Amino acid sequence: MENKKTYYKILKEDLKVLDYVQYYKQDFLKHDRKLLRGFKGGFVYGIRESGTDLFKIEDIKSLEDIKSIKIWLLTNNKRFFYGKNNTIKEVSKEDIGYILENALININIEAEKNLLKSSFNNDLKVFHKNNIRELQYKIMEGV
Repeated sequence: MENKKTYYKILKEDLKVLDYVQYYKQDFLKHDRKLLRGFKGGFVYGIRESGTDLFKIEDIKSLEDIKSIKIWLLTNNKRFFYGKNNTIKEVSKEDIGYILENALININIEAEKNLLKSSFNNDLKVFHKNNIRELQYKIMEGV
């Protein structure tokens, strides 16, 4: 059966984030709740006694993003989670690194696909345009 709980409810009710976070609970209650409202994509999440850190996978655009997220997420947090497809599982610090690097690989693959697609379409247009010109010259020459 499909899980109907939101990411926020899973974190709050199933994973009991508030039992671990002792200070700055508003990070979770207000900010994380707002960020996760209606969100269906993937994310990495870290918690510590003094708060939380949440990063959406879709916001990762470069290697610099990954470096910043790793430093921010892995420096102070003690527990780590990965959310995807309406499920959340606790993961290790090392897993977070793999997840972030995989996200960048997927972004680069999509960018390359789009570039190839764009390049192919441009090449096809040029090929088509050149063939039309060649045909026009042949007609003008009476061939």
